[in-house]
Amino acid sequence: VEAEVVEAARRSSPGPLEQAIWNILLRVAPEEAAALREFAKKFRTVTYSPAGELARIRAELTAPEAAAAWQLLEEMADTLCPKDPRGKKD
Repeated sequence: VEAEVVEAARRSSPGPLEQAIWNILLRVAPEEAAALREFAKKFRTVTYSPAGELARIRAELTAPEAAAAWQLLEEMADTLCPKDPRGKKD
């Protein structure tokens, strides 16, 4: 596993590296990966703070939950009026 992680680190930036390490862990130790995911769920938090016309949402989620939430936000942002000057930022 160490050699695979080192090789992934040589060719990846931090975001893709995290995913590569997680994929390695899922492959070589699926039970431990599942336990880590369940452990991470204990630290989930979502807060909503209204501020007039705008609001802030802050979420600490597991990686799959965050990916699903981001996809929903992207889909919702795609339905905004094309003349909306704010656009969306990645």
